[in-house]
Formats: sequence, structure tokens, C-alpha cells
Amino acid sequence: YHRSWIERSHTVCIVMRHCDGGDLASAAWRARRRRERFPEQTLRRWLAQLLSALAYLHSERVIHRDIKCGNVFLTSPPGFEPGTSHAPTNSTNSWGDVMLGDFGLARVVDANAADDAQATSTVGTPHFMSPEMLRGAKYGFAADVWSLGCVMYELTTLRQPFTAFNMEGLRRKILTSPPAAFIQPGKEGEEDASLYGDGWRAT
Repeated sequence: YHRSWIERSHTVCIVMRHCDGGDLASAAWRARRRRERFPEQTLRRWLAQLLSALAYLHSERVIHRDIKCGNVFLTSPPGFEPGTSHAPTNSTNSWGDVMLGDFGLARVVDANAADDAQATSTVGTPHFMSPEMLRGAKYGFAADVWSLGCVMYELTTLRQPFTAFNMEGLRRKILTSPPAAFIQPGKEGEEDASLYGDGWRAT
């Protein structure tokens, strides 16, 4: 955040840092096409940065409600010169930092309430919605943590944790089934197991 002002008494203008590295959804799409994986150290750094962002939001009583790869933006990697082409490799130092954006669905929680589970609207992106949101129950900060877990799963495996042919099928999977395990002998999970350590898979 740099500054903000109001124009014509009704338009709020906000100047934010320019994230010229794109977003994580595009980065994951390119990684899938190149059949490359993000380095574990890069994923750990991104997770720490996103957890820091969530900790700040929640300390201000704000639920983001739409955390997904497309709403996480990338800065340029160290040494990148504007105006030059940039196609990051899977080197640890070839990726910039991440910043959480798009607060169009965010909600401020009543600070005087007994707990943070106050929201009830079903909003956001279905693949990243928490079970309590899909059940139509009240939800709070934990819904953001669930969504962040889905983001990190996708960045690690380059596939979404829950997929289905329609909304009802997706809802059923999220409510009743765990995501595909990283270790699946003879399947894609073997690659996950060889690329990432036990600690990261347990995370």
C-alpha cells in the first residue's frame, strides 16, 4: 500500500505496489506446461509470506474469503530488469515474493462478538471454499486457512486438491473426501514424494 484518495466523492482510488511477476495461477499453469515443479524452499518462503499476510488480516478482524492462486501476486525475482523477458526456471532464486490481493469479497468481523465465526454468505471460488462455507454454516478466519492450504497443495502438486464435473460433485468431495495423497505408488504421487521432503508433505 502506498496511498489512497477519493475522487468525485464516490470513487476510492488506492495505489498499491506493482507485482510485475503475474499471479500464482499463471505461474502454476506455466509450470504444468513445462513439467517443472516449484522448489521446496520457494514454496516454504511463499507459505511464510502468505501466513504473515493472513495473520495481519485476521488481527484486523478481516476475513479475505477468496484466497486462491489467481489472487496471489508475484513480484519480480532478484536481479530482474523491467522491460526484459522473464520466464522463471525452477531455481530457488528465480522467483519473487508473493502478495495477497483482491479484497472485493473481504468482510470485517465484529470485534465485540464472542468468536470470529460470523459470516454466512457463500462467496468465493468453489475449488477453494471451506467445508463450513459449503454447508451454509457460519464461518470465520479458519475458512481463509483452509483456502491457503488448497493453494499450497496446488502449488506443490500442480493439481487442485478437489475436482469434479459439477458443483454438487465438488461440494460432496470437499465435504466427505480427503484430497489425493502425495504418495500413491504407481501414480503421480510418486513424483511428489521424490521431489519434496517428509516435512513439507506433512505440512
